[in-house]
Amino acid sequence: MKKSDEIIKDIQNRNHNYLIMINDFGISLAKNSLSFFEVQSFFKNLANYAAHQFEDLKQIFDEFEIDKRQVESHIKNQKTFLNEVNYMCSYINDDIYKIKSLFNFLIFWSEIEVSNQNFLLFKQVELIKKGMTPSTAYELMSLNDNTNFARTINNFINTLIQKNDELVQSNATLQVKFNKTTKKLDALTKELDAFPVVDSITNLPNRTQALKALNILFNEENKNTGVLLFSLTSYNDMINQLGYEVTNNIFLAIIRIIKNSIRSDDLIYSMKKDELMIICQNLNEASAINISNILIERITKNTVLNTLLGSFDKLSVNIGIALFQSVSDIDDLLILADRKLKNAQTMGKNRIEI
Repeated sequence: MKKSDEIIKDIQNRNHNYLIMINDFGISLAKNSLSFFEVQSFFKNLANYAAHQFEDLKQIFDEFEIDKRQVESHIKNQKTFLNEVNYMCSYINDDIYKIKSLFNFLIFWSEIEVSNQNFLLFKQVELIKKGMTPSTAYELMSLNDNTNFARTINNFINTLIQKNDELVQSNATLQVKFNKTTKKLDALTKELDAFPVVDSITNLPNRTQALKALNILFNEENKNTGVLLFSLTSYNDMINQLGYEVTNNIFLAIIRIIKNSIRSDDLIYSMKKDELMIICQNLNEASAINISNILIERITKNTVLNTLLGSFDKLSVNIGIALFQSVSDIDDLLILADRKLKNAQTMGKNRIEI
């Protein structure tokens, strides 16, 4: 039996090959150069992908006792995939270009399963390996699900509309039911949009999600957890000199640097326009200071970032550090982190305070 690390690597490689396969097929589809043999070969490759992928995922579920809510999400996606592929395999015999509907679905499926659910699953595995319960790992990572639900639902509905045009035209009852379903989904979309969970500029989970994550970890009594409250202190000066668009691009570049520098189980959130929070497990004073210094060094010495800054020479970032072991509740943690950040800003640019 393969080791879990080997299985996860196989799953990731298979996902990479799946995306390449979909891309190549889409190019051929756009050029109207598909033969019936190529379509049949494509279906065979999809079947091989599904057979090996779903078997490996099941082994991961069993070995790490993954929370049933995460498992159910995967199983639902797998059934949808198999049903759609089987349906289209019999549907295109008379016209191979009806496969365009399947192609739209496969793009949709790659977003919810390949790009999103597998990512969340592997993050949960990392947390479970470090001692977290499967239930807590699921709840924590579900806060970092960045899939735009409304957009995904709309894409899926568009696919269904394309696939079922002929059936809808000939079945008035189905049309009525479909219209009712669409209205319900529209209402759900509006409801979801009223409660955003992702910051629109940074595309990071927002403050609300950060507070939920902190409460989950605090309730686990994980005293070896802490936060780095990061500030782009020169944000307003940059806007005055460089403008909003350039400043936001610089902030996004800084976020990419941070993501590439922090550990795999660290979590990053957008707190407000110029502040980020990084939640770190297995953290003590020494490691917190080390991580903070690494971030500041990599940000201030990054050549791409310096190119974006141009003549602006006042870049300043500051970090306030607060550890769970120093506080009695989440409110105290946030107050402490904010106070430490303000102290760091008072000390000067590119400084930290713990």
